[in-house]
Amino acid sequence: MTTSPDSLVVTGKAPAYNSSISYAEINCFIHVLRESDGTGGLSQAQIDSMILTAEYDLNSLDVYLYSAGQEDLPNSTYFNDPDGNAQAIFAENPHTNAIDIYLGPASGQAKGRASGIPGSALVLTGSLTSYSALSHLLGNCLGLYSTDEILFGVENPDGSNGGSAGDLVPDTEADPVLTGWVEGDCSFSSSFFSTYPGYSPDPENIMSNGRMVCWSTFSAGQRARVLTAVETYSLLEDLVRINHPGGWSSLAQHVGFYILEV
Repeated sequence: MTTSPDSLVVTGKAPAYNSSISYAEINCFIHVLRESDGTGGLSQAQIDSMILTAEYDLNSLDVYLYSAGQEDLPNSTYFNDPDGNAQAIFAENPHTNAIDIYLGPASGQAKGRASGIPGSALVLTGSLTSYSALSHLLGNCLGLYSTDEILFGVENPDGSNGGSAGDLVPDTEADPVLTGWVEGDCSFSSSFFSTYPGYSPDPENIMSNGRMVCWSTFSAGQRARVLTAVETYSLLEDLVRINHPGGWSSLAQHVGFYILEV
């Protein structure tokens, strides 16, 4: 869960985020939620689509994903309400050397939850295969807050307190919460700027809470924070690969809760 104060701030590693590493290789284990009889759930093609999108997005953070394996998790209770059963799901075959990714069916409203910031698990469900929702939640697991975070204080519209308030990343614009304000073409609703004078948030930032069809970028500051988090947080240490034989094996074949706008 999100807590205050942020440990990177407390230990003097923020907001400069001067990491000594230039990239991170992260293990992930996929759990596919299915009905108790083994039916339903995502196809392999849908899973591969989600992973490909996440790989592409996280490359801009210099984070590279590697497969620690994949399994089916047959349980109709979990399948029918992944978000409501998130804590129980996170206890199903967890891994100490990988981020556990639990994927629900591609139906209903898009919902996601990370186990914390940082976190070692996430659950995601809904129609998501062509969007960056998995990238958003992996960002949470790797230490990124949503751009509209207010736990540490409200970021000023001019960003003057961006290193100590908001998402603690100075180069992401202050965000007053974009839910409901972003149009289908990724422009802002006509009254946004009069309602929030002085604000100019980025609806394309993957850690925003606008429309996920618009998500496409991370900032340089977010990259620096992730690499510092990977190097600093003990929770993430065992998830990082030192030696690896290759890439993602399946390609050849506030934290916590989000209701995502398509």
